[in-house]
Amino acid sequence: MRAIQLNPELYEAHLNLGEIYEASQQPKLAFESFQQALRIKPNSPQVLVKLGRIHANHGSPAQASTLFRQALAINPTLESAKKGLAAIGG
Repeated sequence: MRAIQLNPELYEAHLNLGEIYEASQQPKLAFESFQQALRIKPNSPQVLVKLGRIHANHGSPAQASTLFRQALAINPTLESAKKGLAAIGG
């Protein structure tokens, strides 16, 4: 959190904070942190997968599918995106 206060443009800090929120069952805060990471690095397949996973786990499979497919368009070999898509039947 301190790193973000010092430099709000630190991609890794937003990514790490999102992972902490996700692990502590705070999906809304995780989603917000991942959104900030994506704003900084718009073509991050890693963040797209994380956002897709949140959507998949919280009842938005169509949005999850879109995010997983966006990640695969950037990196067609990304296993986490393939698994996420398979998990929602996409």
